[in-house]
Amino acid sequence: MVGRSPTREGGRVAGTMDSRKTVRRQSGIELLRIIAMYLIVTHHMVNHNSFDFLGQPGSFRQVVLSLFQFVPGKIGIALFFIASAWFLSTGTANLKNACRKIWVLECEILFWSIAGLVFQLLINPEVVHFQQVIMAFFPTITQLWWYTTCYALFLIFLPFINLSLRRIGQNVHKKLAVVMVVVWGVSSVIPYSSMGIGLNLIAFMYVYTLITYYRWYMQPVSTRFAVVAVLICGILLLAWNILFGLLYTDEYASEYQAILYILDREWSLPVLGVSFGMFIVFSRMRFHSRLVNSVASWTLGVYLITDHPFVRELLWTQWFAFDKYYQTRLPIVWMLAISAFVFVVALMLEAIRKSLFAIIFNREGVFERMWGIAVHTIGSVSNIR
Repeated sequence: MVGRSPTREGGRVAGTMDSRKTVRRQSGIELLRIIAMYLIVTHHMVNHNSFDFLGQPGSFRQVVLSLFQFVPGKIGIALFFIASAWFLSTGTANLKNACRKIWVLECEILFWSIAGLVFQLLINPEVVHFQQVIMAFFPTITQLWWYTTCYALFLIFLPFINLSLRRIGQNVHKKLAVVMVVVWGVSSVIPYSSMGIGLNLIAFMYVYTLITYYRWYMQPVSTRFAVVAVLICGILLLAWNILFGLLYTDEYASEYQAILYILDREWSLPVLGVSFGMFIVFSRMRFHSRLVNSVASWTLGVYLITDHPFVRELLWTQWFAFDKYYQTRLPIVWMLAISAFVFVVALMLEAIRKSLFAIIFNREGVFERMWGIAVHTIGSVSNIR
């Protein structure tokens, strides 16, 4: 129904993006953010590792460990964005508050990009080149991290996206969602399909269109339905990966990857099915935990730290190359433990950064002054509010 009154959904008051009122965060969704980021770290450990998991002789351990090559990370990425899209879809957004969000995001990004450059200069200065310096000082523009660049772009266009989706109405919105699912969901079952969707802004707009249609117009699905969706889609992903893990040979590696990627894309229908179902389940967990909420607020920092190009190479090709653990008795335990260790250390580093920023840096005051200067400069030409 178009005219839903503002309700307390997902632990926050559904209202406008420009509302500055502090609300109680629902810890179920914040817990899901933590899980999503841990899944991403485990995926990076396998996918970016110098050890070739898929290239090992066929065995139970090879099949199990290879499952982490794609699926956890893809689900983690989808979960992380769905959680953000859920709250961004409420009410109307304005340009000032979109820019405020980008400003807060950019402060965190810039800190870790420069910290990564300094770390590289200390550890291995001879490999630092001009492009890396430029990327460190302009991380969003140069896409040092794909997710944050796409998210910042999404935020700047969000007021116009929301306005457009509201104005086209339910019927046209439904048609748009169906067309998107066909173009970017159904068509992905063709190996080597390339329809412009991937780790980019298009993907965010696709998922956001689906989320907003569900939240604005559809009746909430039952928790049972969400659990069934998670189970069906999860079993399909597991079966798909186990099957092709058993069939994998180096001779047909490229063909294997193409077929496997039919379901293992970030935004494939099974991945979105698992992710959305999990989100529905966790969003209905009604509890509040300061610890969970605090840890969840540090999770983006985990991504920025562990997926910085120089740090990522150190982590997964030198410090934690898996060749020394693969033949141990319980390699899966080693893999999960190493991922957890890296995850916790990165959380601690981000917690320290956030505390320092809170003490010495009034980001809100700086933003308000910058925004005032920008509005004054532009004047009455565009009447930005």
